Amino acid sequence: YRGFILRSAFCIYRNKEFLQHYYVERFPSLDKPDKTEYIFKYYGFCFPVSDRLFTADFEGIQSNELTFGVYAQVKRNTKRFMFGITSGIAANVFRAPYSTKVALHYRGPGLIKREHLAELTVMDRNDPVIPREALQYLGDGSDMIQM
Repeated sequence: YRGFILRSAFCIYRNKEFLQHYYVERFPSLDKPDKTEYIFKYYGFCFPVSDRLFTADFEGIQSNELTFGVYAQVKRNTKRFMFGITSGIAANVFRAPYSTKVALHYRGPGLIKREHLAELTVMDRNDPVIPREALQYLGDGSDMIQM
């Protein structure tokens, strides 16, 4: 899926005195794009510190991947976006460690719903539904280290 943009669903919620989050990723089949090939679900904690949001989580289906993220609120808009990076490492040698840019786009309060899940996929960079500000931040990947 190199060169595509992943649309996932990310939800932050309060659990007593902790902020927790979960997110879901869906990857379509390369042979049958209307079918989902892979689903990943992550569960973790959020730590807000000085206008930054730090996250630590684990993948819950295969239970073999840890990811970490740091995001900053974009102050020049109506607080709809947080931009940052995430990195992760899996417990097996077939999944290389990674780090990538992330654009979080606020969609509204509440937990993840079925209609959110139906929208999850990888998207072509030229898809007009991708917010322009997010696309500018994500860039074309030429500034990223490729392994």
